[in-house]
Amino acid sequence: MSVNFLFILIGIVELRLPETMLIAWAATLFQSFWKSKTRPMPVQILFNVSNVAIATMAAYHAYHLIPPTPGFGIAVMLVLAACVYFVTNTLSVAVVISLTEGKHLGKVWKECYFWSFPYYMAGAAISGLLSAANHFLGWQTSLLIFPEPESRRVSAATRASQLE
Repeated sequence: MSVNFLFILIGIVELRLPETMLIAWAATLFQSFWKSKTRPMPVQILFNVSNVAIATMAAYHAYHLIPPTPGFGIAVMLVLAACVYFVTNTLSVAVVISLTEGKHLGKVWKECYFWSFPYYMAGAAISGLLSAANHFLGWQTSLLIFPEPESRRVSAATRASQLE
């Protein structure tokens, strides 16, 4: 699990599909190689990029299914987009794990990914707040708001890895 989906959700709300796909692909490629202990195999990279592309495109179309209405409508569509992204992204990985390890798909998905659903919902909320800040305060102020929660997550992850 990574924070990439947060940038993707922000792209879904603020950008066009090609720009959002570029963010998704770049973030996935960067994640594949950054601090990787072993070099990923080409098939793994291809699967990850393809999986994120499908999830991003599905979430983008889910969000833009109905023209945005002020207020509650945008929040509902953002939650829908996050749910679509969550299901398409995690279910395809669970299918691969299920097939390669000979385990029941539902059990693999529930044990490996279902716990992360609240994380996706929090990401939808953060994306919505940043989008609102962008529209009311400008992108420069939005950019100043974002680093604080992210720096805390990176700091916690760094401390956790040092404990291992």
